[in-house]
Amino acid sequence: MLLYYWRGLDDPACDVAMLIMWHYIAFFVIWPRARQCGLPFITAILALVPLFYIFLSVALMFRPPKYDFEHASEQGAVQT
Repeated sequence: MLLYYWRGLDDPACDVAMLIMWHYIAFFVIWPRARQCGLPFITAILALVPLFYIFLSVALMFRPPKYDFEHASEQGAVQT
């Protein structure tokens, strides 16, 4: 991030590095968390839009995981 600040928009290699990092965050950080909360794939696409990314990341930070009642009841039956 600091590299992008120092070099600015003039360096194409820095632009490519930032795009790779942005896509990594969207598909390997935001998408698994969204799936854990029961949200659709479109949330990963929205994470690529800078305007939605901020609100989406804050919302996912405070949203509890989806509770799967069937899976929890199966685990309870196996443990007893």
